[in-house]
Amino acid sequence: MVATTPTPMPSTPIELEAAGAAIALAAVAAAGTGSVASVAFTAIATSDVVELTRAACKSFGLCCTEDGTVTSWDIRLEVSLDGTNGWTAVLTHTRAGTGSDVTIFTEEKLYPSKYYRLRCEAITLGGGTGVNVVGIGLP
Repeated sequence: MVATTPTPMPSTPIELEAAGAAIALAAVAAAGTGSVASVAFTAIATSDVVELTRAACKSFGLCCTEDGTVTSWDIRLEVSLDGTNGWTAVLTHTRAGTGSDVTIFTEEKLYPSKYYRLRCEAITLGGGTGVNVVGIGLP
């Protein structure tokens, strides 16, 4: 397991570019803390574990942007209390169900967590070269 330190968030609304698609992160900025992690998946894999050192997060967001025309993907944002055991998928993003350049959030259900990771459960590249993924943690 490789833990990474999340980037501190500024206190003003910001935008993050994810393969050309702007994702509004005003909620992260308004909270004054949070986490943003990104990874490009070209095959089934799991990202590094993000350790939330400033504050635990309880709400999460996930955006996937295809590079080219990717046939299908199943990307998950998973949370854990200890960073090793009990990983729970709280968001699932698919090409068929969600589409490209769409950000989804956990909304009203809360998932208090000190660690999260991004996992590519399945991917078929087709005419594309990968899927760029952004995970967002909100306190």
